[in-house]
Amino acid sequence: MIEILNDLKLDSPFVEKITHGYISKEFRIIRPAETNSHIVISKRRDKNEVLLVGPWSEASPIIIGSDAEIIWIRLQIGTQMSAIPTHACTNNECVIKNLSSSKIKLNDSILSIPNFKDVDGFLNKLKQIKFFKYNSMISEAMAGLLPIMPSRTLRKHFLDIAGLSHERICQIQKANNAKTMLSSGVPILDVVNSLGYYDQSHLTNNLKKFIGKTPGELKKISELPNLPRL
Repeated sequence: MIEILNDLKLDSPFVEKITHGYISKEFRIIRPAETNSHIVISKRRDKNEVLLVGPWSEASPIIIGSDAEIIWIRLQIGTQMSAIPTHACTNNECVIKNLSSSKIKLNDSILSIPNFKDVDGFLNKLKQIKFFKYNSMISEAMAGLLPIMPSRTLRKHFLDIAGLSHERICQIQKANNAKTMLSSGVPILDVVNSLGYYDQSHLTNNLKKFIGKTPGELKKISELPNLPRL
């Protein structure tokens, strides 16, 4: 259904990784919660699109369309897109209006919708037109270097810049850690104790909320690739 052709991690303050793939058949999956925003480029025979996809606060069902080449550009947490505030994209997919089948307009600049081989040039152009803005406070806070400010103010900064609260980002990352451990064969109770869940019920409820699967399901099924969101 999904063939991953390229999966590249970048050393960039704005972009974490780029994934390139092809979707051959329509199917329905549970989209896990997501802490990062994405630029998603969808290329079909009849339509090319560029979407700004925000973080996703909970797992939810989604139908993936068929016959599409997809480029997922996963942004670093804390990277903002000047075209639209991050919080406006939270739990949302914002389509950039096409000027033609191959052109879009961002920040008063006309850009070509890229193929995978042209993505580096596309990202460089986005930097030139100041499409990206990075706020180091978010990464510092995620590293445990919380700024000295009232909790309400910190929450507002996170919601404005990252689209999710600091607490929600930590919950999603914790659930992803639990998913990785369970999928690699770690016993459920060991995951509970290792990650500080209160009990197995607490782990189950969190995984259902943020991953869309129970601990037992994660241990029994063969997983789909960890794909960026569409």
